[in-house]
Amino acid sequence: MRTRRLGRGLAAVVRRPPVPALLFVSMNGWAVMVWSTIGAAASHAEFRALPGAVVASSLHPTSHVHGGAATPVAFVMWVAMVLAMSPLLLAREVDRVRLSSLRRRRGSIVTVWLTGYVVIWLLAGAAVVPFVAWLGTDVRLAWGAVALVALWHCSPLRQRFLNACHRAASLRSFGVAAYRDALRDGFATGGACAAVCGPLMVTVLLAADIHLVAMAAATLALTVERYLPARTPRWRLPFVPARASEWPSARARAGLLRARV
Repeated sequence: MRTRRLGRGLAAVVRRPPVPALLFVSMNGWAVMVWSTIGAAASHAEFRALPGAVVASSLHPTSHVHGGAATPVAFVMWVAMVLAMSPLLLAREVDRVRLSSLRRRRGSIVTVWLTGYVVIWLLAGAAVVPFVAWLGTDVRLAWGAVALVALWHCSPLRQRFLNACHRAASLRSFGVAAYRDALRDGFATGGACAAVCGPLMVTVLLAADIHLVAMAAATLALTVERYLPARTPRWRLPFVPARASEWPSARARAGLLRARV
């Protein structure tokens, strides 16, 4: 009975906008990543410079990135990875933006918000993809990066960025101000997401031949983490369930709902 009730609840969530559209985007991102992996396995040509499959290896230095520099195809694949992993994290934010705008402007307001969000990830990719290509030239650099990412996931600063993802901005509904607020909130949410998820995506790129498995595990972990309540920033092991004493006070939780300034 409980399983049936849970299944009905999940089906209702999946059918409610904007989840179907976000799932469609995510599935397309995954399709591109799977297609690129098959191409990388079947060819030693340009596909060998794609992130994930061969940009870097935690087992040996890569020889597939020409001169340690990332190719334009690698950057395109970074975008595909963002499209595959991000949409499920944004259902709450996109729904809030959609419902905060006038019905006749919902499509354009959400588009502006997503534009701000995607621009942040494009800028992050412009820095991360060459960085991962450089890490792939030396196994010691790769393992050092993995250690730093693990440390970042334990840090209170990362928890502060994760808490920022829970904040609900005040969005105006009329005139140019509505678009300006949507763009600003898209930038802010993209920046918080990049700080929370970006370092883990570096390790996904370093996972070499198991990058699809690493992507799936990272997507599941980040999605579950995103929908948990905000927690008090402190040093802790990542993805460890919180004790009752670790949850913010009622006053602190109320502060998380204030608009960004």
